[in-house]
Amino acid sequence: MKFAFDGCVIDTDAYEVRRDGDRVHVEPQVLDLLILLVENRDRLVSKSEIIAKVWDGRTVSETALTSRIKSARRAIGDDGTAQRLIRTIKGRGFRFVGAIDNDAPHARAIMPANPVQKPSLAVLPFDNMGGDPEQRYFSDGIVEDLMTELSRSQCITIASRSASFVYRDDDVDVREVGNELGVDFVLEGSLRRMGERIRITVQLIEAATGHHLWAERYDRTLTEIFDIQDEIVATIVTTLSGEIASAALGQAHQRMPDDWRAYDHYLVARHASQQARTLKNLTTVKAAAERAIAIDPHYAPGLGMLANATRWLATLTCFGDSAAITETFRRAHALAERAYDIEPTDAQTLRALGWCHILDRDYAEAERCLERAYAINPHDGDVIMGWVTALVYLGRPAEAVALAQQTIRRLTTFPDYFLFDLGEAQFFAGEPETAAATFESIPEEQHDENITVVVAAFAHAGRLSSVAPYRDRYVRELETLWIGDPATSLSQRINWDFQYRHVYRRMKDIELLRGGLRKAGLPA
Repeated sequence: MKFAFDGCVIDTDAYEVRRDGDRVHVEPQVLDLLILLVENRDRLVSKSEIIAKVWDGRTVSETALTSRIKSARRAIGDDGTAQRLIRTIKGRGFRFVGAIDNDAPHARAIMPANPVQKPSLAVLPFDNMGGDPEQRYFSDGIVEDLMTELSRSQCITIASRSASFVYRDDDVDVREVGNELGVDFVLEGSLRRMGERIRITVQLIEAATGHHLWAERYDRTLTEIFDIQDEIVATIVTTLSGEIASAALGQAHQRMPDDWRAYDHYLVARHASQQARTLKNLTTVKAAAERAIAIDPHYAPGLGMLANATRWLATLTCFGDSAAITETFRRAHALAERAYDIEPTDAQTLRALGWCHILDRDYAEAERCLERAYAINPHDGDVIMGWVTALVYLGRPAEAVALAQQTIRRLTTFPDYFLFDLGEAQFFAGEPETAAATFESIPEEQHDENITVVVAAFAHAGRLSSVAPYRDRYVRELETLWIGDPATSLSQRINWDFQYRHVYRRMKDIELLRGGLRKAGLPA
């Protein structure tokens, strides 16, 4: 069934929205809301009916409903002020008031484009020619953004960051890289930053032969860094696929800040966020993201990064203060919503918003956001493992184990946290012995990602003689981070921890975790 109105078409069979002939990206829940309103356009649809049919009757906040209505209006060119198409009936609900005209020209079916065989490319870390190790964040950030923008073109398959960055500081033969990563082409280069100027040299090489297809040197000011990225992306896409990269570049411009200094601060924040989540590192992330937003308040990746840092810091700085952590989570959610309103197709924005939804226990909306973030770049190891962790919290640990194992098998090297994420998934999939063995294979500092799961895994595995040091670390964490009443019992502190940090979707997972703590001798 198609519903055509005001230049838009909602196609329930194709499950899509088009405006002026172009497909509009909307989250599935937003599309369900649009379909519900349009199909019942002859009457008001109450809030309770929307919640029953779109959220399957689950309890959701007023903020979540308002956000989805706002997204629905935006998808069809409406807004809360004009209300030309979706009208709010104060205190009662909403009604679609547009005129349906299925004879309009824009209601005709649009044929899908022919599929294209994608060439594959590995982007290697650029040499930091300035020699200052403190500037590595900048060269790495440029490479990571090139990889992201190239993947947006939908014409090229990009090897993951984890796979490509294995070759940092190595004098590599691109033919070996091609064989090891299974790619057709390799992009390598160097970067030198000199005050307000930058020099970037790039070479595009055919992996099988070592033949240089294209090389270029850019001597520009830092204000032109985004133009350089666009030129590189356009040249690579055109060279490898024969297609002009206009669609990719359009998306690239949407996510670039107006001032390169905002981008520089964002790269500092992103680099720090990839390190261990200590108070020091997270404070660096938050401060750098705040500087980026101070320069450009509408920079979506910076807002998403600030939302993540705010959320992460809350678990370290508000531990034991229910009012403070609730308010901090609310601020993080508001930041993520602002980022999403500006750039709804940015993967980091979607991930930030998805995890805020998990903290709100709006798991259906969290799943839609996080799965969409994964779909944007499903070949990057870091993105994949982020989805693995999300699957665990969403109650799908068996899928998480399979995806983590598949990812680890195909990578020649990977960070230790990949194995921690695998161990966490194994535990909730009912494999405590395997999980304990996985946790033992990685450095102990990595266990800080979620020491509670490590304790429970060893306890359920029957390895009570080995669980003591992990149990003691968890107790010290509860004592060190606690800022509430110092007389609060250990049992109450654990209950608080489960209320605000261990927000798993399935009650059976929470009980499994608590049961492991009890076996370890803790009052859970």
